[in-house]
Amino acid sequence: MGGMTHRSRLLAAYLVLAGCKDAGETPDRAAVEPPTSAPLQLKIGSYNVFYGNAEAATAERAGFADPDTVNQAGLLGADVLALQETNGGFESALRQRLARELPHCRFHPPTRLLPGGIGLCSRYPIVKDELLDSPVGWFPAQRSLVSTPRGPLQVLNVHLKPAVADQAEWWSVHRSTRVDRDREIKGLHASLAHDVPTI
Repeated sequence: MGGMTHRSRLLAAYLVLAGCKDAGETPDRAAVEPPTSAPLQLKIGSYNVFYGNAEAATAERAGFADPDTVNQAGLLGADVLALQETNGGFESALRQRLARELPHCRFHPPTRLLPGGIGLCSRYPIVKDELLDSPVGWFPAQRSLVSTPRGPLQVLNVHLKPAVADQAEWWSVHRSTRVDRDREIKGLHASLAHDVPTI
């Protein structure tokens, strides 16, 4: 895609929140303002920015973030944007670039692995946010509850175990690690609230 490195991936999806019935009060639901009459459509985006395109500032040098990558995030027009492989450099740049459209952001810096940073930016308030450990020991996932004009929306932002291999072996490694990604997403799904609209 124009302006993005070959390792960056972009996914945009539409979520239609229509006909969702209340399933009773839960702690999550109670934390969100009641829905109002508002448009039934939200645009949800997911963007892997590739951690190597940014670096946080240190005492020795200024931080940086690839301007094309940051600009692409702002051009998506998403109401809620899930981000993977973020770090201090990307957090600073993305908060500044998205401040008007997506003022509510929660970022979690990488800890054990450099590509493990993750974040969510939203047009609407994020009333709950937490990290979930990967069931297979790779990158953490982010579970957020967003207070949209139509009610609560639960977002699970994932960065599943990749097929780490050189080009010649990638397909065989991709196939052999499918079971890990299946186990990972099933384990994360089990930790979600199941009475809230979810993506």
